[in-house]
Amino acid sequence: MMRFTKAVYLSTLWIVLSLSCALLWISFPELWPYVPLPSWSWTDRLLRSADPDDIAELQLLISFAICSSVMAAGFAAIALIRLKCRLNSSLAETREI
Repeated sequence: MMRFTKAVYLSTLWIVLSLSCALLWISFPELWPYVPLPSWSWTDRLLRSADPDDIAELQLLISFAICSSVMAAGFAAIALIRLKCRLNSSLAETREI
């Protein structure tokens, strides 16, 4: 049960952090990396945005996808670091015995 609770907690944290990052990116675009205009126009043609509301939703979708990828990579890096530290500490304990 503890693993399920931890998985739900981390998934919720990942979604909230990704959405917060995406909203910050849309609110303050000068603080974040620039996405080239051809990428935006390609996705606009692909999804056929009809009005400004659709374009705003498209921007949020792309920003969320990029931010969630970055957050997933960060969570994976943290998990690998924790695993390596745990393996090193257990290896050190076995050598002391």
